[in-house]
Amino acid sequence: MNGTKGGRAAQHSADADLRDFGYLRFPEVRQLTGLSRSTLWRMEREGAFPARRKLSARSVGWLASEVKIWTEQRTRVAYAAGGTSE
Repeated sequence: MNGTKGGRAAQHSADADLRDFGYLRFPEVRQLTGLSRSTLWRMEREGAFPARRKLSARSVGWLASEVKIWTEQRTRVAYAAGGTSE
């Protein structure tokens, strides 16, 4: 997208589309959920959060689609409980 006027916006859109079908790393998951690493991993062990996947010998990621579904479910639960997520 070198030099085109809408290049940056188009690249951002493409990145967002790829994340919908790909993996999220911890900083992205933390930003979306507001949860710490230890809380996420505890919730994973309890079956309350999607399991991370091993991407390589030293990296993990979460399926973006599963995290998206989890956040949507949490939003519905919070709405039904009167608007709070806790």
